[in-house]
This record gives sequence, structure tokens and C-alpha cells, in this order.
Amino acid sequence: MEIPSEVKAKDQKEIKMRGLFTAKKNLLLLIHDLALIQKRFSFRKIQFPSAVNEKKKFSRPRTLLLPKEEF
Repeated sequence: MEIPSEVKAKDQKEIKMRGLFTAKKNLLLLIHDLALIQKRFSFRKIQFPSAVNEKKKFSRPRTLLLPKEEF
């Protein structure tokens, strides 16, 4: 028993739409996860006093990037 072609086309369209919905959902979840990772590993600058660099006359204070979570 063969399935009529219009039924096949309708099923194919539904399968395609379902696949697009799943892909969109997965993309949104990925963006959400990336935002959480970025929030977790956000960095701030820590400035050392210039007394550390007294040997060099015109040196700028050194900066170091550390995760915020360590403080």
C-alpha cells in the first residue's frame, strides 16, 4: 500500500519545521550557556603600586587580569 504524495509532502514539511524548531531551541540554549560562562569568567584589572617598578624610571604600573571570583 503506497502513501499518497501529498501526505508525504505534508509530513516532510512537518519534519522540516520540527527540525528547525529543535535547531533554534538548541541555539538559544547555547547562547544562554555562553552568557553564563562569560559571566562566570569576567575579569577585572588589578593595579600594582608604582613602588614595585621603582628601578625603571618611566615605567607604567603593571596590570594583571584575575577572575573576579577569587576575591
